[in-house]
Order: sequence, then C-alpha cells, then structure tokens
Amino acid sequence: IATLGSCSTKPNLFVVDSNRDLYIRHAKTLEQNGYHVSILDFNDIADSDRWNPFSPLIWRIKMIRELENELENRDGKYYGIGEVFTTYKDVRSRIQELRGELYEQICGIISSIYNTDTKNDAKEVEGAKKLLSAFVLSICEDCISSRLCTSQLVLMNLFQNFEMYCKGDSKQLREYLIDKRHRHSFAKKIMTELFNNASTETIEDVFFVAGKMMNLDCNYNLCVLTSEDTLDLYKEDDEQKAIFIVMPPKDNFMHGYVELILRQACSCKTEIRNAVSRQIGYSEPSFIRPNYFLVNGYD
Repeated sequence: IATLGSCSTKPNLFVVDSNRDLYIRHAKTLEQNGYHVSILDFNDIADSDRWNPFSPLIWRIKMIRELENELENRDGKYYGIGEVFTTYKDVRSRIQELRGELYEQICGIISSIYNTDTKNDAKEVEGAKKLLSAFVLSICEDCISSRLCTSQLVLMNLFQNFEMYCKGDSKQLREYLIDKRHRHSFAKKIMTELFNNASTETIEDVFFVAGKMMNLDCNYNLCVLTSEDTLDLYKEDDEQKAIFIVMPPKDNFMHGYVELILRQACSCKTEIRNAVSRQIGYSEPSFIRPNYFLVNGYD
C-alpha cells in the first residue's frame, strides 16, 4: 500500500481488511500523498463513510431523464447527455440501451446481496429474486417518469415501500407491479410471466421468501451505512482514491455487500469512460489511472 501510494501513477486503491489495521497504518500517509481516503466499516457505522449500492441505477436514471426531457434539437440533430444523435430513432435506441443496462445492474445487485445459502426451495428463491428485481425496476421507472424521486433508491426506503405493498396479501403489490405499469414496462412483463407460470400457492410462497430476504436487510447498521453515498464511485473525476473496506464478521449476511462494492468499484470507471467516450469533442486521455485491489482475509 505504501509503495503504490507513493508511486508516480497514483493508482486508485481498494483495500479489504478484516479489521482497521491497514487503515490505521496507511491512511495518514496516503492523505499526505494527495489521496482522498475513505473507509466503509461494516462493523462501526459511527465512524464510516456511506455507500449507496443503488448509485449505478441513479446514474443511469439521470441520463435517461435528460434524454427524455431535456433533449435539444438544432441543426437537424439531437443533443443530450453530451452526445449528438443524427435521428430521433438514435435517441430512442440510446434510451433503450440505458434501460437495458438498468435492468442488468438491478439483477447484479440482487444476485450479489442475496447470494447466500437458504433452506427455501430453489425455484421460490429464484422467483423471489425476480420479484425483487421487478420491484426495484418499477421504482426506477417511476423515478424516470418523475412520479418518484431517486431518494427512494436507498435500502431503507425500498424495504418500507415493499412492506407497504405487501400488507395483507400480494394484491397491492401485484396492482403496483402490473396494473399500474405502462404496457411497455419491462417490470410488468417480468411479473406477468411470473404470475402466469405459477400457481397461487407458489406465488404466495415467492412473496413470503422475498419478504424474508428484505427483512434480513432491514438491519439498522446496514440501513444507515447505505443511506447516502459519500464514496462517489460514479463521480466523473480522476481524483486518486483510497477506499478501505472493513469486513463484517465471518458468515455475516453482509458479505454479499462486500462482494457488490468490489464489483462496482471494478466496473464504475469503465462505465463512466464508455459514456464519456460518446460525448462531443471526446479525445482519448493520455493517462488512465489504474485500480489496485488489495484483499486480506476475504474469500
């Protein structure tokens, strides 16, 4: 860590540790070397930065909303999110591309945080993951249409909304995910297939398992830790960062979140670069800051 932090390329550092030893040993020196140092501590939320695992969704929602609501038409071309489009059909294609990425990100988030052994039937677990993915996608669709604000895309608010729609039976949630969706809604398509291909009893089991999954995550410490985003992984800058991730205890369900933040840290700069490379006047940078992942006690 000391060697990498003092080298001329100043790579981004993502350090996983089972305790704070590495942070205590290296944070001050890294700051002196110009690093922005953060710590995400799954054991001590009082002295931890915040990270919203749904930030990749918010980043894409903002781009979709800009393309749908703030598009400029001049000189026979369309301008939005820093890009230029020859035809409106190209704009719609870009929106569909972003919507596709949105759903891929949701599935990745759900798979990571619920990738734990369970006593429930595999089909019920798979159905529950589809249900939760469709629910988060519905929230995203409502954010895109401005019926909701993106502040709803934090763990606590998602849990509260899911709990509200699941009171009593699945009727309210079914109404939200199917009846109130636009006919082209992908969330509606997922849920329609789920309801059409399963018995009423199986559907209730799926809703029960999904509720158990959400209840597991409604942990005070985790909800506070993910209540906002001070890590700014999706911030479009090239500031050198050092992020220390302090592991939760062994066999703790939050290990899925450690996997998720590592995956997002690995992909976020590539995603941003790919988006920026489409923008008007883009030129290939002469230097791209590398990422280094240093893990200790993480399987």
